[in-house]
Amino acid sequence: MIMIDYEKLKEAHELCYKLAKQEKSLIEINYNHRVDHTGQASDTYSLYGVLGGGHKFSLDGLITKLKELTKPKPKYEVGQEVWNLYRPSQEPFNYRITEIIENNRYRIQTWKHKTDHGICVENELYPSREALIDAQIEYWKGLNQDEIVPIEDMRPKFEGEIKGFRCFDDELEVKRCEHEWEYGNRATYKCRTCGNLKNDNQRN
Repeated sequence: MIMIDYEKLKEAHELCYKLAKQEKSLIEINYNHRVDHTGQASDTYSLYGVLGGGHKFSLDGLITKLKELTKPKPKYEVGQEVWNLYRPSQEPFNYRITEIIENNRYRIQTWKHKTDHGICVENELYPSREALIDAQIEYWKGLNQDEIVPIEDMRPKFEGEIKGFRCFDDELEVKRCEHEWEYGNRATYKCRTCGNLKNDNQRN
């Protein structure tokens, strides 16, 4: 008896949903369980909506194919002209893509002399000289708009009025002060312990 791995099935479903959004179309997976006359059982998963439809996979094979189909596609192609800032002078310079590497990285060479220039990530490259210059203008504009914030403005401003507050511990036992009054000719009728003043009834 073949047991279905529902965790893998869930992963396949999530990848299928991602692919459907990416392709903006209906993606269908059909599950087939077959048993022959000897009792040998087999499970296959058919993928429709891409690859011409009807391709059959095992569950692991289906997940591998869906991961491949949902992998981000490179923005540029081998042989395409791209632009980047030439490091020493920071001037726009054109290059040719010679290899596409995983994780949106590209190996490039100088367009004119075909000298290897190493590897660049996708967000460092631009499709034209104008696009590169526009991006640099926006970058410098953003730096110009950054303002130094005074320290006093970093403190959160308080709004409203403090009316007072009380904090209590439910297990705290509140005890009354056993007043010790001041006596004598210069007595102020003030408790020596808590500082409360004696009222008229207590003075008698």
